[in-house]
Amino acid sequence: GVSTGFARTLETLELALAGRDTPRLLLPELAEIRFGEYGGGLLDAYRRWAAAESPTVQAPGGGESRAEAAARFARGARLLLERPEERVLVVTHALALRYLFDAAGGLEPATRVAAVEHATPYRLTAQELEQAATFLEEWARAPVFRDPSVEGRARL
Repeated sequence: GVSTGFARTLETLELALAGRDTPRLLLPELAEIRFGEYGGGLLDAYRRWAAAESPTVQAPGGGESRAEAAARFARGARLLLERPEERVLVVTHALALRYLFDAAGGLEPATRVAAVEHATPYRLTAQELEQAATFLEEWARAPVFRDPSVEGRARL
């Protein structure tokens, strides 16, 4: 069982694995993007800022860029792929899920990504996770947001 270390992911993982003798692992590489001065505020304020900025611009006040977050999500995917277990339950955040699933389907991140249903199980195979990691690593080196009208092969 993997959690990002945020309280809500730790609590959710504990509920999901209650009564099971399953090892737990903290993987901060799959944590939420660092919002900087937008952290703890209204998500719409961050989204307005993010829609006007390139993927390489860090959120003001110590935040991270979408390219940095994508590279971090790719590192998290690589760490998962190194695990010896056949299956891993990961409790993470919406942006990490959206980036990984879109990347597994060959979709670049967009200025505003589609919502991910909370408290819903999603599945990625090791091959899909490998594809996502590679795609996000490459995108993070030369990030350009996709045209928002492109729906493509997103699975979520």
